[in-house]
Amino acid sequence: MKSSGRFWFSAALIAIMFFTVPAAIARAADFYVSKSGSDTNAGTLARPFLTIKRGVRFLAPGDKLFVRAGEYDERIDFLVGGTSWDNPITVAAFPGETVVIKPSLKNPKDYRVLFFGDSRTKYLIIDGLIVDGTNVVSEAIKVTWSGFEAAPSTSHHIRLQNTEVRNAPFTGILVTSDPSGTSGNNEFTNMNVHGNGFAAPPGYGHGFYISGENNIVEQSDIHNNAGYGVHVYNGTGVGANNTVVRYNKIHDNGQSGAGPGMIIGSGNGNVAYNNLIWGNSTGMQIAYGGSNNQAYNNTIVNNTRGTANNLCVIVQATSPPSVVQNNICVGHTRGIENYSANTVITHNRAEIVRNFGAGRVLLSNNISGDPRFINQNSGNFRLREASPAIDSGVSVSAIVHDDFDGIPRPNGPAYDMGAFEFVLPSPQVPSLVDGKVGKAFGFNGFNYVRVPYLRALGGTTPFTVTGWIFAESSEGALLSTGDSAASNEKFVSFGVQDGKPTFAFLNNKLVGKPIPSGAWVHLAFTWDGVGTKRKIYVNGVLDAEDPSPNNTPLSILSGAATEFGGWIGRDLTSRLIGKIDELRIYYRSLPAWEIFAHYQSMR
Repeated sequence: MKSSGRFWFSAALIAIMFFTVPAAIARAADFYVSKSGSDTNAGTLARPFLTIKRGVRFLAPGDKLFVRAGEYDERIDFLVGGTSWDNPITVAAFPGETVVIKPSLKNPKDYRVLFFGDSRTKYLIIDGLIVDGTNVVSEAIKVTWSGFEAAPSTSHHIRLQNTEVRNAPFTGILVTSDPSGTSGNNEFTNMNVHGNGFAAPPGYGHGFYISGENNIVEQSDIHNNAGYGVHVYNGTGVGANNTVVRYNKIHDNGQSGAGPGMIIGSGNGNVAYNNLIWGNSTGMQIAYGGSNNQAYNNTIVNNTRGTANNLCVIVQATSPPSVVQNNICVGHTRGIENYSANTVITHNRAEIVRNFGAGRVLLSNNISGDPRFINQNSGNFRLREASPAIDSGVSVSAIVHDDFDGIPRPNGPAYDMGAFEFVLPSPQVPSLVDGKVGKAFGFNGFNYVRVPYLRALGGTTPFTVTGWIFAESSEGALLSTGDSAASNEKFVSFGVQDGKPTFAFLNNKLVGKPIPSGAWVHLAFTWDGVGTKRKIYVNGVLDAEDPSPNNTPLSILSGAATEFGGWIGRDLTSRLIGKIDELRIYYRSLPAWEIFAHYQSMR
């Protein structure tokens, strides 16, 4: 009996050693899925699974599932999770490969493509996938709660990154809370969310619909959805709290009915900052009973789509208190409007700021001057030198520490308004880049080329300046020489102003028709001398000429410098952002046929 007892004890010890020790030292595993695999395989790189669903079932905390290229006809419910962000589960596209998850046929039971709806589903990362909701009933992705568990029963700590979400009939990404209002701590980073919501009633199919709490939406492109871009709201009045929306491009939403770029409503402590918001039906809405919701340092431009209200920001009556500071609003006839009590609206740039609210409302330090974007038409909302938005903001250092580009705030004595801090880098030599013909000089708005006096442009004799220009800004010089602080006869320049080719004897200007931004254009400027007409040619064709002979007697001082890519003596607003190629200066006025021949030879 004693011998038997000793044997039983030894067997138990062996069992403990066999089963327990490996668990304590187990390392995370990598699994693989491929269109050429089989679900009877082991999931290795050499013997991958066939379906993502099969691979997910194998995952334990710390594991990663890499999906090889292809389109996967699947709908996946996640019932696994990690234990912390240091020990998560990851499902990712294989590096460098394109993975699409798209159910192939409409099935009334396929409500969404990816579903996270169980309290076991947490600390889970989705990375680098394309999730296509064309053939599901409702959303592309839903993060929610389980009706089979006692509250709190939500999935939480889900991280989606580097992922495209498209074509869902209703909302692209829906995040909801359980009845207790508990949910959240989800993160959405570097997402491309578009084309969602076109089966929903007008104004109801959104890019994001978030009714949970403590979520982050950042560094994403949220665009061309039927309804709102980002919709933070809970109709029950609980749960939609403390969500942060930052560093995003939110544009061209509201494709079907009303669709503001963003609403933060019904919850408490939601914050939106450093976002670029344009082309929606309204910029931003703060509404529906929320409190302490805040909007800082957003750049909000031309939100006039469809059934637009022409509003940049509206704070509705049921939203006290709210804070709106350091924002730039451009292109809205109604600007910023407040209908709530105890609102703070200060240090914004807007066409108009109006208050219809009761109680204490603080309106101060709001301005209306031109913000001087580098190129609004091409979507470059960074600030030029001498913008009134520079150093005109208020410190919000408790929340906003940097700008859209990651530049620390403030980058001067005070915060700038808008999503970008103004940065004045040291001048640099223009880089050599691919040009229209071989290589070209590339200009970034700060650099230029300066050379000594050019006799061809220094007196009253005829001349011609020709060249290819690729303008990415609405204003920038091809070439200038002389003294811009002197009189008309002592300065001459050739370039683009307000998107139009311009031939200037200082303030005596000949202006052509608008030219396209972001495209190569051949420009030629000719003058036959005093008493003749200046002419501008665009792509070999006469575009503009003086209505009568110009009698300005040019007398550029000998020794005056000549600058390529900028207007001498002016601020950085005159510096070109773009490229110059095949710049030529002639000591004669070229005839039209010769200019056209030059253009044809290099087009």
